[in-house]
Amino acid sequence: MKSPEHRYADILHEERPKHEGDDFSKRHPPMPLADRAKIFLPFAALKGYEQVVEERTVLYDHEKGLSEDLMVEINDRLRELKRLVETGRKPLVRIRYFLQSPGRQNGEGREFRTEDRCEKVLEAEQMLQLSERRLAFHEIREIVILEQ
Repeated sequence: MKSPEHRYADILHEERPKHEGDDFSKRHPPMPLADRAKIFLPFAALKGYEQVVEERTVLYDHEKGLSEDLMVEINDRLRELKRLVETGRKPLVRIRYFLQSPGRQNGEGREFRTEDRCEKVLEAEQMLQLSERRLAFHEIREIVILEQ
């Protein structure tokens, strides 16, 4: 069986059928090749299909790693957060973090940003507990303390 992207490759570039003596050619003018290719998509007629395909298309980032200076800066912020949390405060932080996508390799994933309250700094687990999520220390790329 041919793969889906090559299923109609043998007829895509064929000449238009000749219709002499009728008005078919007037009612159906030649179609550009790009538009012609669309008619061969098996699910193109489904309402919302293209939107669903577009939503499922994910662009992956490649993890760039951390410089030594950035690691020191993140560790300093984590220590500062731990000190603030131990005094009963829940500081507001802005965090940029990288999550590797399940099933992807070679550091492919997505980078995210969030603003949230820091609830706990769990050193033993190497986790940062925010009010909405938990982040592993190794996922963090930047921490900014917005409000103590």
